Amino acid sequence: MHPILKWALVTSVAVLVAGCGTASPSTPGATSTTTSSTATTATSASPVSYGAVTDLRDAAVTAGYTCPSWVEDDVVKFAAESGHCSDADVFATYATAGQLEEAVNTAKALNSEGAKQSLAPSTYLVGTNWTINAPRADLGALRPVLGGTLLS
Repeated sequence: MHPILKWALVTSVAVLVAGCGTASPSTPGATSTTTSSTATTATSASPVSYGAVTDLRDAAVTAGYTCPSWVEDDVVKFAAESGHCSDADVFATYATAGQLEEAVNTAKALNSEGAKQSLAPSTYLVGTNWTINAPRADLGALRPVLGGTLLS
């Protein structure tokens, strides 16, 4: 997808789901669990929970993700915390399973609407209490390390 179109789609998603996250996950650090999202491929690593969006970002960077400029803006609706490394990604953590489910349902609805306009779907890596919205190739490289389910 052309970078300008991707930016427009990411911006549209951010505007549509923008809000202020006020809660934070009660358990900092990582714990092993499984995800209930619909998988497009089998999970190869056990997904973990993150106590803060910066912990999620740090795990992605450790796994090889490039993060040239981190901005934590906490604008993703339903998220406890959110931020981005560039115009091509969005990282978010959620305080409850219900908030994560709402975010996933919103992403699916936006992808469905985008398909009606012949737009390529946004791709998400969905973990136990987190999502990363980024190019599919980047998420495919993160998935074996972070776990989670690819959603597009």
